[in-house]
Amino acid sequence: MEVKYEPVAGQGKDSKVEIYLNNSTNEQWQEAQTEIDLLNVLVNMKNTRKIFLWLITVCVVIGMLLPYFRWMFKTHTEEVNAVIGFTYDKASELLTPDGRALDVNMITSSNIVAKALENTGVEKRLSASAVSNNISISRILTEDAKQRKEIIEKLISANINTGAPSEYINDLQAAMNYTYKDQYVIKLKNGFGNNAYYLSSDDLTALLNNIIVEYKKYFFDTYGNFKLPENSIDDISLEELDYIEWLDNMVAVLDDLSDYCTSKEMEEFKDYRSVKTGFSFESIDKLIKLIKSTKVDYLYSYVYYNCLAKDADKVITKFNYSQRALKQKLGVVNVNIENGTNLIENYKINNILINRQNTSEGEEAVIRAKSVTDYYNNLVLNQAKLYAAKAELQVRYDDLQNKINGFSKNSASAGHLAVVEKEIEEVNALCRQVYNLVNGLAEEIASSETFAASYVTSVDATGEGGIFLTNFKKIVMGGGIGLVISVAIWGMFAFIKEIKDSTKRAEVKKNGK
Repeated sequence: MEVKYEPVAGQGKDSKVEIYLNNSTNEQWQEAQTEIDLLNVLVNMKNTRKIFLWLITVCVVIGMLLPYFRWMFKTHTEEVNAVIGFTYDKASELLTPDGRALDVNMITSSNIVAKALENTGVEKRLSASAVSNNISISRILTEDAKQRKEIIEKLISANINTGAPSEYINDLQAAMNYTYKDQYVIKLKNGFGNNAYYLSSDDLTALLNNIIVEYKKYFFDTYGNFKLPENSIDDISLEELDYIEWLDNMVAVLDDLSDYCTSKEMEEFKDYRSVKTGFSFESIDKLIKLIKSTKVDYLYSYVYYNCLAKDADKVITKFNYSQRALKQKLGVVNVNIENGTNLIENYKINNILINRQNTSEGEEAVIRAKSVTDYYNNLVLNQAKLYAAKAELQVRYDDLQNKINGFSKNSASAGHLAVVEKEIEEVNALCRQVYNLVNGLAEEIASSETFAASYVTSVDATGEGGIFLTNFKKIVMGGGIGLVISVAIWGMFAFIKEIKDSTKRAEVKKNGK
């Protein structure tokens, strides 16, 4: 088939299209010409406009509805978003609470993601690396920074189009100083691994929420300076220790718990009361001191007064060792006292040379007298401290000697031992209760919003929005495609009709010849 375009008088230059149909079996037909008039095609389209306007409407509506049907019947969400924010002072400097560099990308670490997968219940279907690859993190700009960015980007675009110098463009780009909030958007895209495995909308949302929960735990454990109290009570056994040794160890445990309650890390939670027990760290510390001043001190007195021991020789050996250590300290203090006494007794007020510019003789005399007086007073004060230390060491030394003498007799009765062991059981139970109170309150604070808000906050993961919000572009594109297809069908119908009409005209023309 050969197509020939030829202008026709009285019509547009491209109004007619001549089509030659070659047929080897019909020589007369080879000479026939079929002329397609494009104006007739337009006329045909006009005559059928009512029908095809309906067709256009239907095609556009179908094109727009296709994204909706796909959105309605799909079983997964394409992406979920969440927001995490840091509220401590150093967050704006991209530093952790203890001054280290803040790396928010740790949220994608395999350890955190693996725990989140396990908590979500999909760890058998997905690997931590596949999930990490689908996580993206971006810092949120302030409103002022957003507006500045938009204005400068418009200026850059306008100046590039007008051929502005590159130096000016670089200056504009340099002027785009971003100001950020201490918040980050965390996005988790669906479709994991090479095979693009998809999670359901609920599982995808739960996975991102669990990732943020695990990151919070990591953040608190690493930077929060919030450690649970150590449980040393289980290491104290009356079967392996004598009564006095057991009491010494238990006092150390109570002191550690008291220090934990009054530490700087707990200062901001001093007034926090447990919703379960009603105790605060301050009230627990008072309880610890009450136990020490009543139960523990009474038990110490009872054991020492009655010289109670399971193995008296072992206790005496311990006292002897402590006594020797005190004797050594007493010897050092006595030597220092003797030296100090000699200095004071032989002290003479000698003239001290003072070289100071711009001072009169009277001022020099005052300075000299003050220096001499301060030196002498320091000797006296130091001597007084040495005598006080000696007295304290001597009291402790004599007390140990009395205990050695008493335990050497070892006249403890079975009744006394029964009372001690009963009291020790009560003190042990009280100490365990105190530890449980401290540990329970610490765990409650660590999992509460009060503690979480002081370091990191989060907005839970949300999936896609409504149909128009998430599929607007697809809806517009679907309607456009429907419009193009329907117009193409309309034009094709009109063109085919013109071909048929032109063929008839050609036959009439041939028969008329």
